[in-house]
Amino acid sequence: MVAWSANGDTYDVMKRAPNAVDATIAVTDEHVAMYQKSVVAHGLRNKPLMYQILALSALHLSLERPSRQHFYKVMASDLQSKALEGFQQQLDIVDASNCLEVMLFSHLIAVHVLCDTFNSLDDDLNVFLERLIGGIRLFYGIRLITSDWYPELRKTEIGALMDHARDRCEQPKPSLGECEDLHEMISHADLSASSIRTCHEAINELQIFLDIENSLPAPSVSSHMIFAWLVMATSDFTDLLDQRKPEALIILAYYSVLLHKRRDSWVIGDAGSRLCRRGSASLKEKSAAISDLTWIPRATLQGSS
Repeated sequence: MVAWSANGDTYDVMKRAPNAVDATIAVTDEHVAMYQKSVVAHGLRNKPLMYQILALSALHLSLERPSRQHFYKVMASDLQSKALEGFQQQLDIVDASNCLEVMLFSHLIAVHVLCDTFNSLDDDLNVFLERLIGGIRLFYGIRLITSDWYPELRKTEIGALMDHARDRCEQPKPSLGECEDLHEMISHADLSASSIRTCHEAINELQIFLDIENSLPAPSVSSHMIFAWLVMATSDFTDLLDQRKPEALIILAYYSVLLHKRRDSWVIGDAGSRLCRRGSASLKEKSAAISDLTWIPRATLQGSS
């Protein structure tokens, strides 16, 4: 455990906190400033939220300063534990007065957990999958709470960000059809009818997010919406991942393309290329036929490096 004291390390964590969170939910400069102002203001009133802001800042520094990585990772873990402990108590009563703080916290904890998880890809793939699945299941309850209060959240100061994200999702856009071969493979997979349907739904959602990403005028350094596909994953698809079904793993490998498009974000870095590499290696051991399809994400990543 890291002891908090008035030294250079803790000062850096506090000083860098706004910059660590400002590009995690917003894309435009205007929205970045809006989000930064909101999250800091609410963090000053809500101790668990502030702990999580500082935890994410410490995690950021652990990636920026390799020589001090262990120190900052321990600090990030300690702060995150404090944040979660306090946040659990706040979930008992969610209303119009605190739903925004709950949403801000849930977003930052999701970014933290998933960033930390994808950085574990250097370890065994099973370790990574256990952490990923645990993270996705952690978000189920939080997602339900925030969705219940969506109308109220739109009335808050970050309503413009939410409307912008919704408009990006709903606006018609051309599709490159990166996932067409996946649909074909799943249609003939040795799975139950319900599992095949679950996989098709996951692929459809992934294609939507790929289409959104492809419609951006330039690569983004934000992690905005990049984890949405995981956070919105159904429990049935998560179960297929938990069972290490090759069909679910190949879909996850295709998700690496989306991650790779945001490789300039500090939250993501080279997670896409590492996920594709690890996933491809694992699939070779499980199913040669399904493994052959990994050439598509691998070629995409190589072509955009």
